[in-house]
Amino acid sequence: NVPVGSSLAYLIACPMESLIGLDAAMKAARVELAKFYGPPTETNFGGGLLSGDQTECEQAATAFAEAACQIALNPI
Repeated sequence: NVPVGSSLAYLIACPMESLIGLDAAMKAARVELAKFYGPPTETNFGGGLLSGDQTECEQAATAFAEAACQIALNPI
């Protein structure tokens, strides 16, 4: 149900990183969750498709990447 011409952000990461990253992405930008890939998937990853304006999708993708990298740099 994504309108034609809308931008999509395809965000995939390891299970924990994907959930925390999606949370950060959706808080950082005005985007909607178009599809959720709940971990563990067939590839043991998780993530989702976010829809919105291109600028908002880029902000969401940046927030997702930063959150995933922060977890990788500071494992528990």
